[in-house]
Amino acid sequence: MGKVFSRTAQRYTDILNAAAELLREGGMGAVTTDRIRQRINVSLTTVYSHFENRQEILEEVFRDTHAKFYATAEYKLQFARTSEEQLATIIEGIFAEELFTETHMHIWIASINYYLYCQGQFSYAPEAHSRAVERTRRLFLELGDKDPDASPQFWAFVDGLWLHAALGKGSLSRDKCIDRTFAFTERRLGRKLPRKVKAADE
Repeated sequence: MGKVFSRTAQRYTDILNAAAELLREGGMGAVTTDRIRQRINVSLTTVYSHFENRQEILEEVFRDTHAKFYATAEYKLQFARTSEEQLATIIEGIFAEELFTETHMHIWIASINYYLYCQGQFSYAPEAHSRAVERTRRLFLELGDKDPDASPQFWAFVDGLWLHAALGKGSLSRDKCIDRTFAFTERRLGRKLPRKVKAADE
């Protein structure tokens, strides 16, 4: 029974990894169940035994990626005492070094396109993303920014950086993304935030 479960779990992971690779190579349009089947050399029956359709595969890839992006930040947030420290931790966490890869960048951008433009609203977004948006909304309020659009604008800025980094083929480094997000946030708040990742020009 254990071996069967192990094989099933591995096949599930293989399907998601294949979908992620196809997303990086050609965007959402490149992700089809047939191409996934060919990529990992299995039958369509095997693919459909794990997922109902292409949409479910895409949404699981997006959920997994969003969860990874926020997991590091959420873990470190327990050590951040002040609102300033928490916001700085989020900024550095979402640009974690292990996630600053071409594949993760393309999945992030594809997910934004999917949830905002295909579904029409972010209420469909993964729970991890929704938690992060709500947390930054509260932090901006605590730090004196009463603009209800502060949190959405913060995340729109982050999305723009990921898009630039993904399409720029290395023209925008992780450190530069962190620098620009700190600069954007500090201008809004009119104060400096504590940071652990040194500025790129230091």
